[in-house]
Amino acid sequence: MKTNIRILHLEDSPRDAEIIRDRLEAEGLVCDIVRVQDRAGFESALAAGGFDVILCDYNLTDYDGISALQAARQKHPLTPVLLISGSLGEEAAVKSLQEGATDYLLKQKLERLPSAVKRALSEADEHRQRAELEAKLRESEERFRLLADHSAEGFWFATLNPYRAVYLSPAVEKIWGMTIDRFYQDPNAWLAANLASRMQSTGLPNRIHVPASTCELLRERFHLSERGTVVCKGVGEVRSYLLDGKKS
Repeated sequence: MKTNIRILHLEDSPRDAEIIRDRLEAEGLVCDIVRVQDRAGFESALAAGGFDVILCDYNLTDYDGISALQAARQKHPLTPVLLISGSLGEEAAVKSLQEGATDYLLKQKLERLPSAVKRALSEADEHRQRAELEAKLRESEERFRLLADHSAEGFWFATLNPYRAVYLSPAVEKIWGMTIDRFYQDPNAWLAANLASRMQSTGLPNRIHVPASTCELLRERFHLSERGTVVCKGVGEVRSYLLDGKKS
């Protein structure tokens, strides 16, 4: 958790604001609190940004906690918002959580405010890390899609036990002259189409396991260079198989 917490506090009562500051500091939280008293000040502070936590009074003269919460969620969806009220009924409390509030507290019972702020910060940090990982995953998926769509070499993934194709790149259709759907429906379609006659004449088994090395399969009009890589889940436990091929 950050050693210096920057807090935006929407509160029109100086006395209540001071009580909340004292409660946080008494628990060892070092806080840089920016207090605003009305809608204009709150929205201006939101536009500036840079806050770790937002505390909102539920009832103000020209504003209300739900509207403030909605504005905060729109501007800074990953910043936790805690609503604080002198009298918050069950219906209002439920609505605040439905609108995305991290927590709500009563001014008469601020004992758990420090722990609520700490928990909100911890959850926000987890959400940010998850969002960063998801963004990196999307970037990686986009790079993979561009590679697959524009590569002249076909590649495909297959699982074992049972053996089935789980992904085929677009170039596979051009290399093998069969639709990708057919490979999904019959994972041995390529074998049946290209090696059936050879299997019958040479007595090869009905199922061929390509080793994790380069081999050559002779078709009628071209050679296909095919490589296989075993993908292991654990020591000695094969999970899937990656194949790639190039027509020459």
